Amino acid sequence: MVDHVVGATNTYALWHKIKDFFLANRVARFMFLNRQYRNLKQGDLSVAEYARRMKLLTDGLADIEHAFFKVDLRTQFLHGLDKRLDTIRVVLGDQELPFDTVLSRVILAEESQAQRAAEESASAFALPGCWGYYHWA
Repeated sequence: MVDHVVGATNTYALWHKIKDFFLANRVARFMFLNRQYRNLKQGDLSVAEYARRMKLLTDGLADIEHAFFKVDLRTQFLHGLDKRLDTIRVVLGDQELPFDTVLSRVILAEESQAQRAAEESASAFALPGCWGYYHWA
């Protein structure tokens, strides 16, 4: 980068050299970021981490003047959710809600699933007959 801006004699020239440097790879950067954005899946990530990564990609695309429509962001987010959240994906996919509302509802669904799994796990250890008396036949 330093080699690219050497020779700039004033701030205007420096700004244009920097701008030209970043714009020169704009198409390649768009293709790279767009591919990552379109292929991003939640997998083992938490919903919050998945949304954070998606936000970083959309911010990167906006930096090179490729902003996304909110409906595309919402649709892509729902599309990439893990299969354990299929029900909430179907319910929210039919509604025209802001992305932040969709995100908060999916996080709530994820937390609810985790709570339910913890309760089921705890109840599996509370087996009948383990409280100090046994019935002998």
